[in-house]
Amino acid sequence: MVQEVGIAVRAAFMFGNPAETVETMRRTIDFAKQLDPDIALFNITTPYPGTQMFEWARRNGHLRTLDWNDYDLANSVLELPTVSSEEITRMYKVAYREFYFRPWYLVRRLTKMRNWDDIRCNLQALRSVMFTKTAKPPSTDARPASHRWGLRPLVEPSAPATACTYPT
Repeated sequence: MVQEVGIAVRAAFMFGNPAETVETMRRTIDFAKQLDPDIALFNITTPYPGTQMFEWARRNGHLRTLDWNDYDLANSVLELPTVSSEEITRMYKVAYREFYFRPWYLVRRLTKMRNWDDIRCNLQALRSVMFTKTAKPPSTDARPASHRWGLRPLVEPSAPATACTYPT
């Protein structure tokens, strides 16, 4: 009803909650497409320090790292017993592509563009979806943030991370 009167609808979805499975992530993607908001945001569950989820993850050995540079809602810092961090990252990327590359969605976006700003914003959004950030291994910087704050990563990286820049 809100969309019918011209108000843009945004919806946010999370992947990687405790007990998450590939099937529950698949259902989340399907639900997002069924709801069909104007904008869908997909995030990876991030247990920030000081939260109950962080304490649960630490207590149960589910944290992959304590490098706060990796805590960004697009990087899987949890290793859950029900689904791997790699699978969470894969489904995160699938969600963006499946939601935003639906033909009807693209046509609707095109018909709503009214000026050069709309075109610029939509091209920037398209670039962001096409290059959705991928999870990276824990940072290998000489002094990652966790070390600066007197903490050390729970998991040491097995290989150096490569420097990548991602569109915003």
